[in-house]
Amino acid sequence: MTTSTLPAPSPRTQLTRRHAFLALLLVAPIPSLASLVGSLSPEGAWGVAAWMGSKAWLLALPLLWKLLVERRSLSASRPKEGGLGVGVALGMAIAAIIVGAYLLLGRLWIDPTVIRAAVEPFGLTKPHVYLGAVAYWVLFNSLMEEYVFRWFIASKAEELFAGSRFATVGAIALSALCFTGHHIIALSSYFDWRITLISSVGVFVGGGLWSALYLKYRSIWVPYISHAIVDVAVFAIGAVLIFG
Repeated sequence: MTTSTLPAPSPRTQLTRRHAFLALLLVAPIPSLASLVGSLSPEGAWGVAAWMGSKAWLLALPLLWKLLVERRSLSASRPKEGGLGVGVALGMAIAAIIVGAYLLLGRLWIDPTVIRAAVEPFGLTKPHVYLGAVAYWVLFNSLMEEYVFRWFIASKAEELFAGSRFATVGAIALSALCFTGHHIIALSSYFDWRITLISSVGVFVGGGLWSALYLKYRSIWVPYISHAIVDVAVFAIGAVLIFG
């Protein structure tokens, strides 16, 4: 009986993997580190600096890496082969699950007064401020997360696992894990361990599905439209908790 083995990676593949590892090292931990600093100093100068600095770094580094290290041109990443329709359908399905979970468990486990007290220092108990936050998260933050976690981290993770039988699965899992990390820190600042655990599992599954969409369609717009729909559902629940 013989055992099949994968051929040894070529020097070019090894170089690509090293570059991918460095790129991931420079980007993947930043959201979690910023969330950690922000949770320790949510209203202080350190928290604000961490938030602003992380956004600038996460916006600039992938772009500069693409242009200066890989020396590749940018593209509009237009969706093809019906990808947007798949993104919308997935977003609606995830949103329905989130709303159902809230109706089933969230109303029993989440104390609205605790949530109001937590967000009041940020002005989110004022309707116009809350709507502004919704617009920011849905139109910008969700898109930036797709840019970072799917376009950059998922593609670099795919390069890191290049040549492996599990390259795609490994890329999806690693990008979803990175996506979940900073959400766990943020969730634990507002909810008890039950909501944090269930929500974190949901974030991981959602992140994995969005990474799979990106790797299939090679367009951030496909997972973005799904992500945006989900965020609308999450903020709708937030409005019920805060204003209901």
